[in-house]
Amino acid sequence: MQGINDKLVSTLGSTVLTVSIDNETYETEFQVVDSTFLIVGDGILGNPFLKANRIIIDVGKEELSTRNENSNVIPARSELIIPVHVNTNESSSHNVLIHAQELNKNILCGNVLNIIKNQQVLISVMNPTEEPQEILTPKLTDLSHEILDTVSMNNMRTVEKCSNPENRIQILKDSLRCDHMNNEEKTTIQELCSEYADIFFLEGDTINCTEAVQHEIKIPSV
Repeated sequence: MQGINDKLVSTLGSTVLTVSIDNETYETEFQVVDSTFLIVGDGILGNPFLKANRIIIDVGKEELSTRNENSNVIPARSELIIPVHVNTNESSSHNVLIHAQELNKNILCGNVLNIIKNQQVLISVMNPTEEPQEILTPKLTDLSHEILDTVSMNNMRTVEKCSNPENRIQILKDSLRCDHMNNEEKTTIQELCSEYADIFFLEGDTINCTEAVQHEIKIPSV
């Protein structure tokens, strides 16, 4: 670790702690030192933290404050793309599913599936009211969401299983209504059905399905 001079200081390691300023919380990395380290107080907020979070230092009042640039104004009856802050311990390129929810009384967010990039994920919010609405940049930890792992699929094999493998073609032929056809038409239809017998559903067949993707449609109760 390097302090205010060029001299390097050995540390025991590092840890991520939460700092609270003006009712806002910030996660930052602290270097851990031995208890004999000569500092006044429990720790030092370094230059990286001050710059990254735009901290304002009032020496006269001995106060730290933040510049409120984390608000977004959504015009009346409009939809806007805004960022969601992601904690530093969340890896970039993760897929995040943010559920549809109310961010506050007048701001709505729809279902969003997006990728974490530059410690943020973009969402679409809507203001259905007749007045502009201001909202602070939300944090991912405050929203209902899921972190999804990306699974690579190289190949997929589908096995089709018929319940009537032996007499399937004959059952299919017996199901056809060919009384109104001449011999040529009847023969042609039966040949086509025999060739593609596996695509027809017969009684006793098992309908295949997949759970790879789930879809849900929420409708208001009547």
